[in-house]
Amino acid sequence: MLPPRSTQMKHTHFISAAALDLHSFYASTERLFELIAVEIDKSQPTTGRWHRDLLAQMGINVVNVRPAVLSQSTHAALVDYLEFRHVVRNVYTFNLRPLRVIELIQNVRSTFGLVQPDLLAFANFLDGLSTADEDA
Repeated sequence: MLPPRSTQMKHTHFISAAALDLHSFYASTERLFELIAVEIDKSQPTTGRWHRDLLAQMGINVVNVRPAVLSQSTHAALVDYLEFRHVVRNVYTFNLRPLRVIELIQNVRSTFGLVQPDLLAFANFLDGLSTADEDA
């Protein structure tokens, strides 16, 4: 037996709203990666797979430029959100798989818990560079 129509609609709206929030989580993180690629690496992927390549680039130590921005575990956790970002942009929200959205919602806090210290460590690296420039 299906739940009442009003419950189904609320569930659908919740899934749609959650999907957009998950998309925003990844898109905002990816925007930081784009800035790092352009401003620090002076190299941004341009292929049809640029989103995936950009994420991979953030997991690489660029010799004489910067350390890896992301650890391997953070990179691996973000792949799910990268792939979901693609789904949200290319599929109507009524075709989303609710269980997948719920799974990503349940994992977003732990994923952010991986991303945040990686980005803070990178910010400390940049701060160290600016301090070294001031001392020179």
